[in-house]
Amino acid sequence: MRNLPVRALGIVLGAALLCLGAVFRELPMLVLLIKPIPALVLAATIAIRATGRLRGIGTAALLCCALGDLILEGRYLAPDLGIPWFALGLSAFLIAHVLFILAFLTPPNHTRWWPAIAVGVYAALFLWVLWPKLGALTVPVLVYIAVISLMIWRALCVQGSMTRQVAIAGGALLFACSDSLIAVDRFLMPFDAARYVILTTYWLALVSLTIGLLDDASA
Repeated sequence: MRNLPVRALGIVLGAALLCLGAVFRELPMLVLLIKPIPALVLAATIAIRATGRLRGIGTAALLCCALGDLILEGRYLAPDLGIPWFALGLSAFLIAHVLFILAFLTPPNHTRWWPAIAVGVYAALFLWVLWPKLGALTVPVLVYIAVISLMIWRALCVQGSMTRQVAIAGGALLFACSDSLIAVDRFLMPFDAARYVILTTYWLALVSLTIGLLDDASA
């Protein structure tokens, strides 16, 4: 097991707290500068400490998350430019999820069908609730839900040490929670604490996934 260094975890925690503070103080430029730091630090950690194909795949996935962080902040910095910030950010995270799927297909893993059924039911019900509100984003959101559902399923099929299984499964579920809250806030019922809860669950997801990828039993 290649533990996540305490220094890297400290930087992630510090950046997360600073970013949440900048959100509270309504400082969008500062949020833009700080928000990608956790993903970038975790990407660097994977690049340095992971081995084999997981080094490249994991690093690329986390870099795509950092890119998505930057793009999504365009909604707050330049909302009047007519740029589809949400759709572009969705694309960056879509690529990240595809890369995570490839990482989770790295042995040891085993195909379990019960998680596929559970995830599929949740995705179908959530999409049914969202459907009347999606409008022009129907196709992108449909594709995104399909891909993240596949990512969660493959995460729940990962084998290896207990640390690896719990970290990857937990990270995938936290990512799904964060994305579900984004959809609720944007399409269904905006709520004041949305950004704080979304960002917190998202960063926890990235940390958990990184711990799982560093604990690659096949390396």
